[in-house]
Amino acid sequence: MSMVERILFWTAILVLIVGIIGMKADISKLEQQLHQTVQASSEGGEE
Repeated sequence: MSMVERILFWTAILVLIVGIIGMKADISKLEQQLHQTVQASSEGGEE
């Protein structure tokens, strides 16, 4: 592999890793929001 191909290859891997980590962080935030809304609605229903 030439130097340019190597740089592009590693750049693509880094972008994929950052994207996967970002997606996981977004999913965990969405799960926390879902849990909060479920708790709020269940507390309101008990009254």
